[in-house]
Amino acid sequence: MAGAETGAAFRSLAGIIFLAGVSSGNAFGVVCSAAAFVLFGSAVSGRISSGLNWRWLQFLGLISYSLYLTHNLVIGAVFRVAAMVGAVSPLEVLIWWIVSLLCCVAFAATFWLLIERPSMELSKRLGQRKAPDLPPQNVALLTVRHLPQ
Repeated sequence: MAGAETGAAFRSLAGIIFLAGVSSGNAFGVVCSAAAFVLFGSAVSGRISSGLNWRWLQFLGLISYSLYLTHNLVIGAVFRVAAMVGAVSPLEVLIWWIVSLLCCVAFAATFWLLIERPSMELSKRLGQRKAPDLPPQNVALLTVRHLPQ
């Protein structure tokens, strides 16, 4: 597909997802399609590269794997505390979501600093060691036979 056709196809698909989300009350579909429109518009206008230079976004990229590994644990712990406190109103739940987000980022940053970064440095040091001299391995070539249809 050419660029214009790809753009039109993308806008059509995202629009369909947006309308389906609105008509069915699916907030996830609405938010995802809206985010897709924003990202697509940023890419087409050339502004996405300036957005990728934001320090806070680069920080989230740096800790993203730690965030991926730990977010479920942290969210569960925060909402366990919220349940024990008795947060029931929508405003209280919103506040606990904000607390959860902040705790996830803080925990992931600590995890990255104490575990992920030292592990990456260790793997680099171990990778720089000279591999032991091993005799050459005789690797037999595999032949692929086609079975009759």
